[in-house]
Order: sequence, then C-alpha cells, then structure tokens
Amino acid sequence: MDSFILIFKGLQENDFHNKFALPIQARKPRLIAPNSLYLYEFDIQLLFDMTTVLNINVDDLDIKFVESLKRDFAHAAVEIRLQDQFDQSLAFTETDFWKAIAMLDWSHEDEDDKVTQPLINFLSEQPIGHIYRFSDILSEKLWRLDTYVHAKVFLDDPNEEGLLSVDDFLYTRCAVVANGQEYYEKVLENPNIMPSDLTFEPLLYVALKSYKQKTGKHFAPVYAYNYETYSNKKGWQK
Repeated sequence: MDSFILIFKGLQENDFHNKFALPIQARKPRLIAPNSLYLYEFDIQLLFDMTTVLNINVDDLDIKFVESLKRDFAHAAVEIRLQDQFDQSLAFTETDFWKAIAMLDWSHEDEDDKVTQPLINFLSEQPIGHIYRFSDILSEKLWRLDTYVHAKVFLDDPNEEGLLSVDDFLYTRCAVVANGQEYYEKVLENPNIMPSDLTFEPLLYVALKSYKQKTGKHFAPVYAYNYETYSNKKGWQK
C-alpha cells in the first residue's frame, strides 16, 4: 500500500493544533529543522490519534482534500515524501491499456453504454491509479493521431469545403483507438486509411464513469496530453 508523508513548513505549533483541533494532551511536535518546521504522524481517518508523522494512502487523495489543504494552509509549504517502494510489476502498462480496450463489447454496436460497460466495470475494480493511467495513455494515443495528414480525409472532402469539425475529428480518433492496437498502429503509420465514417465519442468518458463507479466521486484528471484537435502543434506543421 503506497502512502506518503506531508510536512508542513512555516507553521507554529499552535497553528497546527488549531487547524486539526488536536486535544491539549496531544504529543508535542518534533522539531526537525529550523524555521518552525514540524513533523507529525497520524492516520488521516483518525486525526486525534496523534503520533509523529502524517501518513496518507495515495488512493485516499481527491480534489477535496487538496482544496482543503489550500484553504487551511494557504501560507504553508508542503513537502511530499513517498514512503513505500513502488512495485513496477503493479503498474498499468500500455499492454494493459490495449487489453482493456479489447474489452469493449461490439456485439452491442448500436448501444454505446453496453459497448463500454465491460471496460468500465474492469477499470472500476482496479486501483485508482490505473484509472488515471488509462486516461493518460488514451490522451497520448489520441494526441498522436491529431495531425494534418490524418485530418486530410476530412479536409479533402468536397462536401466539407476545406473545413474541419474539431469534434468529429476527435471522435473519429477515438474510434481508431477503440478498434484496437493493430488497427490503431496501421492508421498511425498510414494516414491515408484514416476513416471518415467512424466515430466513438463514448471512449472519452470511460475513465470518468469508472472513477465514479468505484468512488462515487467525480473524476478530475490532468491529462498527460491535450488531445483536443489542433493541440499537436508539430503534427499540424505542413
């Protein structure tokens, strides 16, 4: 189980006790460096069970916790130290990503929710970090298809009059990813076979729905790549 230490800098002892409503008999903080730097330990769920260091499991973090830190400790610096050695064998890899994509159920091709539900169910059973990683890898795959040569199938269409719908192009890129690794890599290397009649917007919402199903909370990611049309600046250089 991965956890980390939060060290609050620039706080006086009374400030910390007041912020967390600690009892008077709580153990005095241990001074570990100059300039009023104190180190505390307690379980985030048991704020009154004071020891010496603040330990929080990474999976327990959410946007509300971060916002509460910003609100309650606006003038304090926070240093984060990861405690546990990360086991690379537990990482969500690109291979895992494509295996997950293969879980899309195309037997319900006309019912998007049924197509994506097996994938959503799978991700919701994984560690939260895997949902974020899925989201990051998806953003990278979409970004790599965001190029002028891949968009030419739309730009060259006489019915489009040289105009490109940024949404349609994004949803078509989603369809390329949704059709699996082999098809994606073929289209990536051969832009001339980029489809013009396929879209699959629901792929964009898989991570959001998986996170909601797992936690009951809203997903607030910062994507590794901006996948919106025209974001791949190098890809749009002619």
